[in-house]
Amino acid sequence: HYLMAAIRHSLQSEVFSPAEERLVGVVSVTKVGRKKKACFLCASVNSEQPPQAAIHQVKRASEKEPFKKKHTWKLNELSFLDGKGANSSSPDFDLRFDKTYRWTASSIAEKNAFITCLWKLCHRCLQRKKPEFENVDRHRLEEQVKGFDPSHLGSTTAPVEEAYQELSAKEEADLEKILSGCEWSISNVEALTERLTEELSCLDDANIHSIMASEDQVVALLSQMDKSLWELQKIEDKLCTYDSLLQEVRDGMEEMDDKDKRLQIEDRNHAQLLDEVESLVSKLDIGHEAEELLRRGDLSNPQDLAKCTAAALALQQAVDAGLSPGMDMLSAVTQQRETFDQLTWGFVKRLSTHLNGLFVKQSEDGMDVLGVHRSSNAALVLRSHSVYHRELGPYSELMGWLRNVDPKQYQELCKLYTAHMGRVYEKELKEFVEIVKQSLISKSHHDKKILKHSRLSLAQSSLSLTKSTSKESLRSGGSMVDLTTRAHDSPTRSTGGTGEERVGRFDEAFLMILEQLDPLCYEEECFCRKFFCLDKVATASSSDSPDGFLRRRRKRALNAQSQRARIGITVQGSMEELFPGLENELHSFIQFGDRLDGINSLSMLVRVSQHVLVGETADHGTGSYFHLCLGKILIIVKRLFDRFVERQVFLVQEMKVPKKHRCGILPCVSNFEAFAIQAENIVRGTDRRADLDKAYKLLMDAILLAIQRVAREHQKTPSDVVTMENSHHLYDMLSRLKIGGLESVRETAKQNYKSHLDAYILVYLGKPLDKLSAFFDGIEDLVASGVKYEEVGYQLAFSKAELRKSIKEYPGERVKKGLEALYKKVEKHLCEEENLLQVVWHSMQDDFIRQYKHFEQLINKCYPGANIAIEFSLADLLSYFSMIAQQH
Repeated sequence: HYLMAAIRHSLQSEVFSPAEERLVGVVSVTKVGRKKKACFLCASVNSEQPPQAAIHQVKRASEKEPFKKKHTWKLNELSFLDGKGANSSSPDFDLRFDKTYRWTASSIAEKNAFITCLWKLCHRCLQRKKPEFENVDRHRLEEQVKGFDPSHLGSTTAPVEEAYQELSAKEEADLEKILSGCEWSISNVEALTERLTEELSCLDDANIHSIMASEDQVVALLSQMDKSLWELQKIEDKLCTYDSLLQEVRDGMEEMDDKDKRLQIEDRNHAQLLDEVESLVSKLDIGHEAEELLRRGDLSNPQDLAKCTAAALALQQAVDAGLSPGMDMLSAVTQQRETFDQLTWGFVKRLSTHLNGLFVKQSEDGMDVLGVHRSSNAALVLRSHSVYHRELGPYSELMGWLRNVDPKQYQELCKLYTAHMGRVYEKELKEFVEIVKQSLISKSHHDKKILKHSRLSLAQSSLSLTKSTSKESLRSGGSMVDLTTRAHDSPTRSTGGTGEERVGRFDEAFLMILEQLDPLCYEEECFCRKFFCLDKVATASSSDSPDGFLRRRRKRALNAQSQRARIGITVQGSMEELFPGLENELHSFIQFGDRLDGINSLSMLVRVSQHVLVGETADHGTGSYFHLCLGKILIIVKRLFDRFVERQVFLVQEMKVPKKHRCGILPCVSNFEAFAIQAENIVRGTDRRADLDKAYKLLMDAILLAIQRVAREHQKTPSDVVTMENSHHLYDMLSRLKIGGLESVRETAKQNYKSHLDAYILVYLGKPLDKLSAFFDGIEDLVASGVKYEEVGYQLAFSKAELRKSIKEYPGERVKKGLEALYKKVEKHLCEEENLLQVVWHSMQDDFIRQYKHFEQLINKCYPGANIAIEFSLADLLSYFSMIAQQH
């Protein structure tokens, strides 16, 4: 017991006091199965309000070291406690936090005391979610809780000490006052007690005398209370009399108030009835003049048209006017609505007839007039329809009115307009595109042949153009820039001018078409939106039931967004009917341009992309009809350009070169420069650079493979010469063009040129002094095996005599004749257009000189002082090479 008290004191001072906690329970435990490693489970509370309880596992490494907390769990983390039996003699118990911990107490008494402490803490500190206690004596624990004071958590004193209460400050002051008057009280307790008893007795006597002396005063007080009650009774009687009189007055006032309210209600009802009648008359009366205008107004007169428009809007307002419930049942209202219906349907018929006549008249005028004319600078211009739009503009409000009152008739008028004007636009667009085609055809190299077919009908012109195309153009996929055609056979040398001029003319024509069609389509689209009121949400028509006004109004508000979406579809549909041949004409012109020259597809791709990009930033935005058409055309043009590139790649892959003559520069290599110059001029400063770079890569891959294929297959020209000449031409061309995307190809061509030049020299120059070269190769093998240079001359096979014998085999004249034969052979292999003969000859000269110097070095090292030298000098060798080059 004393040992546990000492441990408890140490734990409090070393572990819990520094943390401002109080130790309220402790038990010495070991883990089940581990008897040697003992520790302490401690329950503590902190100084907060309300106090927070926790359970700690405390250990110390040795008796000389202080206690330390190993684990700490909050009390609310305890979910289960198993006491291993209420009356069991086992000291084991389990605690479950995040997992179950099994402990063995040093004694059963400590175990029970600790479980009791945890029970008290759980009932005092946890308001809810208390842990489960199993296999414990609950009766004993509950008895312990009844006498537990939460203010003394952690106290270990006896129950008698727990009942002790401290004196308050006032009690302590009174006690000091009493004791200060009796200095002897501390030494004589019995005398003090006797004195205090006498004073208490005196106080009791004084209290009794005081009570007896106040009896007369109590009797007097009771008498006064009786008089007060009698006076109150008299006042109450008077109040009852007054209340009865006031009740009579109140009844009279209420009767007068009721009569006044009835009079006010009657006046208010009369006023409301008068207002309702006036409102009804103002809503349903449009005036006699308006009715006459709707019946007989002249719609062709601008003044009467404005008045008729105002009358129609007033009629719609009267028809859609909201009436009070029940007003529709009045016979006057029913009769007036019937009159409005007659006016509405009569005016709808007159308006539809008049507008139909205007549509027919404008359509006939448009069909009779040429839709294309030339401006002051001789440029083709499409005729504007602004005159027609100004003539129909004043009827836009009436079209909006018609849309509300009779949607079916409104749709019929829309179809009539698009049908009549669609024929006009179709004729004008076809004339415009065909005139542009003829202007391009007249300047091409098919001038006479195509002009003969131009006398055919417009519908046959495209077919005639196809038939008139040359076989060469068909073979190259419609491209005037054919990478597989020899330069002297290229159609770019035809009478139609250079390829750049021809592509430039077509580019200007295509740009002119786009610039003419865009404002024309946008002008017509704006007119349709305004004239047919396509930017407004339709209101309810008069065909709905009259009593459904409020319902119709709510429905319009809810469906406004979906109706605007349907309006966009209506605009698109109207424009498609007005321009039925727009996409076909554009597609036809695109195919025409592709047949003229395949590279026109790149030009059209650039122009359409620019126009689409400008259209996205313009006021009409990406939703305009022409912009949507250009989006489709852009896809077609991109496919045409891809097909053009694929066709050129195919032609390069299938290219055949005559094998009876020397190869020279391949057509695909020599013609690529013209193609690249035209393409760079087209895409410069545009956003289609990526498409061209992709085409470059495909073409260059095909050209490099074609060079390798022809080099392997050609019978008259060595493969190294084919690769060397074409790589040099490719490298020189790309260096001039300076195309960033082809920089890697340029480096590849440069490497191919150098490697095949060296290979050609190695094959055809080789070792011109072969026997002498073999002699010195043997010397180098000896030196490599360990023989010194000075000892080589002592070898029988490499003696001085053998060296002189080998040198005599190659006099100067023989070497000169060999070089002349080599020059003729190189000249026969190389083509004149690339002009690489002198470059190759100079490289052979350098290689021959290198071998000559190498032989001299070996002679000086192996045969010093022997006065042995090659029969021709280095100066002689240089003169041989120079003389041969000058002679040819």
